[in-house]
Amino acid sequence: MSGCHNDFPLHKLNSGSFHHQGVLPLPPADGLTVRINNYDDEGVSEPRFDPKIHLDLRRPKYVRLFPDFDKADRALKVDSNAGSRFGFSSPFQVSFLVTVFKCKINIVILQVLSAEGVRVAKEIAFKNQPSAVGPGNIRGTKTGLRGGYYLSPWLRDLQNCKELLDFFEEFVGEPLIPHCTFSNVPQVGSCEQSTFLLGKIVKCMCTNR
Repeated sequence: MSGCHNDFPLHKLNSGSFHHQGVLPLPPADGLTVRINNYDDEGVSEPRFDPKIHLDLRRPKYVRLFPDFDKADRALKVDSNAGSRFGFSSPFQVSFLVTVFKCKINIVILQVLSAEGVRVAKEIAFKNQPSAVGPGNIRGTKTGLRGGYYLSPWLRDLQNCKELLDFFEEFVGEPLIPHCTFSNVPQVGSCEQSTFLLGKIVKCMCTNR
Protein backbone atom coordinates (compact mmCIF):
# COMPACT_ATOMS: atom_id res chain seq x y z
CA MET A 1 0.00 0.00 0.00
CA SER A 2 1.40 3.38 -0.97
CA GLY A 3 0.77 6.76 0.58
CA CYS A 4 1.03 8.03 4.17
CA HIS A 5 0.07 6.22 7.36
CA ASN A 6 -3.36 7.89 7.31
CA ASP A 7 -4.26 5.74 4.30
CA PHE A 8 -4.12 2.51 6.30
CA PRO A 9 -7.52 1.02 7.23
CA LEU A 10 -6.61 1.04 10.94
CA HIS A 11 -6.10 4.81 10.87
CA LYS A 12 -9.23 5.45 8.81
CA LEU A 13 -11.31 3.32 11.19
CA ASN A 14 -10.04 5.22 14.25
CA SER A 15 -9.80 8.67 12.69
CA GLY A 16 -10.64 11.34 15.25
CA SER A 17 -10.21 9.00 18.22
CA PHE A 18 -7.69 9.84 20.93
CA HIS A 19 -6.96 8.92 24.50
CA HIS A 20 -4.58 10.62 26.95
CA GLN A 21 -1.99 8.25 28.35
CA GLY A 22 -1.32 8.23 32.06
CA VAL A 23 2.05 8.18 33.79
CA LEU A 24 3.75 4.80 33.60
CA PRO A 25 4.24 3.05 36.96
CA LEU A 26 7.71 2.39 38.28
CA PRO A 27 9.16 -0.98 37.21
CA PRO A 28 9.61 -3.79 39.76
CA ALA A 29 12.68 -3.11 41.88
CA ASP A 30 13.79 -6.76 41.83
CA GLY A 31 16.38 -7.30 39.12
CA LEU A 32 16.62 -3.61 38.22
CA THR A 33 20.21 -2.48 37.75
CA VAL A 34 19.45 0.91 39.32
CA ARG A 35 18.18 1.35 42.84
CA ILE A 36 14.81 3.09 43.18
CA ASN A 37 15.26 5.44 46.11
CA ASN A 38 12.47 6.60 48.40
CA TYR A 39 12.41 9.35 51.02
CA ASP A 40 12.66 6.98 53.99
CA ASP A 41 15.48 4.87 52.55
CA GLU A 42 18.84 4.88 54.30
CA GLY A 43 21.21 7.40 52.75
CA VAL A 44 18.46 9.45 51.10
CA SER A 45 18.56 12.85 52.79
CA GLU A 46 16.11 14.83 50.65
CA PRO A 47 13.27 17.09 51.77
CA ARG A 48 9.83 16.03 50.61
CA PHE A 49 8.88 17.89 47.47
CA ASP A 50 6.38 20.68 48.16
CA PRO A 51 5.12 22.77 45.20
CA LYS A 52 4.37 25.67 47.54
CA ILE A 53 8.02 25.79 48.55
CA HIS A 54 9.94 24.47 45.55
CA LEU A 55 8.06 25.93 42.57
CA ASP A 56 7.81 29.48 41.26
CA LEU A 57 5.88 29.09 38.01
CA ARG A 58 5.79 31.99 35.55
CA ARG A 59 4.21 31.49 32.15
CA PRO A 60 5.72 32.73 28.89
CA LYS A 61 4.43 35.97 27.37
CA TYR A 62 3.33 34.22 24.17
CA VAL A 63 3.50 31.00 22.19
CA ARG A 64 3.93 30.31 18.47
CA LEU A 65 1.61 27.84 16.79
CA PHE A 66 2.14 25.45 13.90
CA PRO A 67 1.96 25.48 10.92
CA ASP A 68 2.46 29.22 10.33
CA PHE A 69 3.98 30.20 13.71
CA ASP A 70 1.02 32.41 14.57
CA LYS A 71 1.49 34.32 17.82
CA ALA A 72 -1.00 33.55 20.58
CA ASP A 73 -1.45 33.63 24.33
CA ARG A 74 -1.73 29.83 24.42
CA ALA A 75 -2.39 26.88 22.15
CA LEU A 76 -5.99 25.87 21.57
CA LYS A 77 -7.22 22.97 23.67
CA VAL A 78 -6.62 19.70 21.83
CA ASP A 79 -9.88 17.94 20.90
CA SER A 80 -8.68 15.49 18.23
CA ASN A 81 -5.88 13.06 17.47
CA ALA A 82 -4.06 15.77 15.50
CA GLY A 83 -2.20 16.83 18.65
CA SER A 84 -1.21 20.25 19.92
CA ARG A 85 -0.35 23.10 17.56
CA PHE A 86 2.19 24.39 20.09
CA GLY A 87 5.49 25.19 18.36
CA PHE A 88 7.54 27.12 20.91
CA SER A 89 7.16 29.81 23.52
CA SER A 90 8.81 33.08 24.39
CA PRO A 91 11.76 32.67 26.79
CA PHE A 92 10.84 32.59 30.44
CA GLN A 93 13.27 32.59 33.31
CA VAL A 94 14.56 29.81 35.54
CA SER A 95 16.50 30.83 38.62
CA PHE A 96 19.45 28.50 38.05
CA LEU A 97 22.75 29.79 39.36
CA VAL A 98 25.66 29.13 37.01
CA THR A 99 29.32 29.40 37.99
CA VAL A 100 31.42 30.42 35.00
CA PHE A 101 35.21 30.24 34.84
CA LYS A 102 36.37 30.60 31.21
CA CYS A 103 33.37 31.84 29.27
CA LYS A 104 30.44 34.17 29.56
CA ILE A 105 27.13 32.36 29.36
CA ASN A 106 23.74 33.84 28.58
CA ILE A 107 21.04 31.32 29.43
CA VAL A 108 17.33 31.70 28.80
CA ILE A 109 15.24 28.84 30.13
CA LEU A 110 11.77 28.57 31.60
CA GLN A 111 10.77 29.63 35.11
CA VAL A 112 9.88 26.57 37.12
CA LEU A 113 11.75 26.40 40.42
CA SER A 114 11.89 28.75 43.36
CA ALA A 115 15.23 29.68 44.92
CA GLU A 116 14.75 26.88 47.44
CA GLY A 117 13.86 24.46 44.65
CA VAL A 118 17.08 25.39 42.88
CA ARG A 119 19.07 24.79 46.05
CA VAL A 120 17.58 21.34 46.55
CA ALA A 121 17.98 20.38 42.88
CA LYS A 122 21.66 21.36 42.86
CA GLU A 123 22.26 19.49 46.11
CA ILE A 124 20.72 16.33 44.63
CA ALA A 125 22.76 16.72 41.44
CA PHE A 126 26.08 17.08 43.25
CA LYS A 127 25.29 14.26 45.67
CA ASN A 128 24.62 11.86 42.79
CA GLN A 129 27.58 13.01 40.68
CA PRO A 130 29.47 9.71 41.24
CA SER A 131 26.71 7.97 39.24
CA ALA A 132 27.30 10.20 36.20
CA VAL A 133 28.71 8.75 32.97
CA GLY A 134 31.70 10.28 31.21
CA PRO A 135 32.23 11.78 27.73
CA GLY A 136 32.61 8.34 26.17
CA ASN A 137 28.94 7.63 26.89
CA ILE A 138 27.36 11.02 26.22
CA ARG A 139 27.55 13.71 23.55
CA GLY A 140 30.26 16.35 23.83
CA THR A 141 32.85 16.65 26.59
CA LYS A 142 30.46 16.85 29.52
CA THR A 143 29.44 14.16 31.96
CA GLY A 144 25.81 13.21 32.30
CA LEU A 145 23.80 12.11 35.31
CA ARG A 146 20.80 10.14 34.09
CA GLY A 147 17.99 8.28 35.79
CA GLY A 148 17.19 10.92 38.39
CA TYR A 149 13.63 9.58 38.32
CA TYR A 150 14.97 6.46 40.06
CA LEU A 151 17.73 8.04 42.13
CA SER A 152 15.77 10.92 43.65
CA PRO A 153 12.24 10.83 45.09
CA TRP A 154 12.29 14.63 45.07
CA LEU A 155 12.97 14.76 41.32
CA ARG A 156 10.35 12.06 40.75
CA ASP A 157 7.74 14.06 42.64
CA LEU A 158 8.78 17.21 40.77
CA GLN A 159 8.15 15.56 37.42
CA ASN A 160 4.77 14.19 38.54
CA CYS A 161 3.66 17.37 40.29
CA LYS A 162 0.07 18.21 39.29
CA GLU A 163 0.68 21.96 39.57
CA LEU A 164 3.65 21.71 37.21
CA LEU A 165 1.83 19.50 34.68
CA ASP A 166 -1.24 21.78 34.78
CA PHE A 167 1.09 24.74 34.21
CA PHE A 168 2.39 23.25 30.95
CA GLU A 169 -1.04 22.05 29.84
CA GLU A 170 -2.34 25.62 30.19
CA PHE A 171 -0.31 26.95 27.27
CA VAL A 172 0.45 23.73 25.34
CA GLY A 173 -3.21 22.79 25.05
CA GLU A 174 -3.07 19.15 26.15
CA PRO A 175 -1.93 17.16 29.20
CA LEU A 176 1.77 16.36 29.44
CA ILE A 177 3.38 13.53 31.41
CA PRO A 178 6.99 12.67 32.35
CA HIS A 179 8.91 10.95 29.59
CA CYS A 180 8.49 7.20 29.89
CA THR A 181 12.23 6.46 29.55
CA PHE A 182 12.83 6.75 33.27
CA SER A 183 16.43 5.56 32.95
CA ASN A 184 17.31 8.76 31.06
CA VAL A 185 15.24 11.46 32.74
CA PRO A 186 15.80 13.90 34.09
CA GLN A 187 19.33 14.36 32.76
CA VAL A 188 21.84 16.60 34.47
CA GLY A 189 24.88 17.68 32.46
CA SER A 190 28.14 18.99 33.89
CA CYS A 191 31.46 20.20 32.53
CA GLU A 192 34.68 21.67 33.90
CA GLN A 193 33.61 25.23 33.22
CA SER A 194 30.27 25.30 34.99
CA THR A 195 28.26 23.86 37.82
CA PHE A 196 25.55 21.32 37.10
CA LEU A 197 22.71 22.58 34.94
CA LEU A 198 19.33 20.96 35.55
CA GLY A 199 16.53 21.14 32.99
CA LYS A 200 16.42 21.55 29.25
CA ILE A 201 18.29 24.62 27.99
CA VAL A 202 16.26 26.38 25.34
CA LYS A 203 18.93 28.88 24.39
CA CYS A 204 22.57 29.03 25.46
CA MET A 205 25.13 31.39 23.98
CA CYS A 206 28.77 31.27 25.04
CA THR A 207 31.38 33.86 24.10
CA ASN A 208 35.04 33.66 25.11
CA ARG A 209 36.42 36.42 27.26
